[in-house]
Parts: sequence; structure tokens; C-alpha cells
Amino acid sequence: MPHIKGEETLPHPAARIFDVAMDLENYPTILPYIKAVRILSHTSNSMKVTLVLGLSMLRFTHTCDIAYEKNVSIAVTSTNTLFKTFASRCDFVPVGNDAARLNYALNCQFANPIIELLAGTMVAPQAHATIKAFKQYLERT
Repeated sequence: MPHIKGEETLPHPAARIFDVAMDLENYPTILPYIKAVRILSHTSNSMKVTLVLGLSMLRFTHTCDIAYEKNVSIAVTSTNTLFKTFASRCDFVPVGNDAARLNYALNCQFANPIIELLAGTMVAPQAHATIKAFKQYLERT
């Protein structure tokens, strides 16, 4: 079961990082493994979203629920049959006026034992690549 926990300080205000993180429709331009995003519903503190993910020759659709508190936290859960369990969370902690620390965690288990075995080696590097892609995007924009 892949489990990742970490923190990263970025030289951007928490509000800016949060806005980029919540701009899901722009994810295919930030993250090459996200092929499409469809927002199914959206309220003031939650979203239901379908993502089309593609890694190498694998491609699958992932529907998830996103609960958030503006500029504070984002929590993602899924009951998608692809996973036995899926939960991720990111907290945005201001560090002065122009920086924020991201505290993040991902806990998932794939339903298919073969995918679970492969994911054990791929999920951690992919999570770090995701954070790197967001950092690069924040620097460009």
C-alpha cells in the first residue's frame, strides 16, 4: 500500500499555491499524466471530479471527491473501484507573507494486486514529480 507523507516550502503565498492547486481544468497543461479533467459538481467547499490518467501504456479514469477550505487545505478521497482505499491531503501553512509550507500525505491501495505491486515502486516518484511540476508552473506564471 503506497503511503507518502512529506512537506515542502515554496516561495509563494499560500493563497496563490491553493489557487493553482484548485485550478483542476488546467491540470493537463501542468501534469503530463493527466489527460483530461471533468468537473461533475462544485460547491463552495467541495467538488466531484473525474480525471483521465495516463502513464505509459496504462490509461484509466479516476473519480474523486475533493473537500477544501480556501487557502488552508485540500482533501481528496475516492470510492472508485480502481482503489481499495484512496485518501490524500495537503495543508497550506503560511511562512511569512511570501512563502508557504505544504504538508501532504497520500494513502492508497489499488484493488488489483498486480497494479498494487507496480504502484509500490511508482507512486512515490510520481508524487515527487507532481510537486516538482507544480513548482515549475508557479515559477513560470
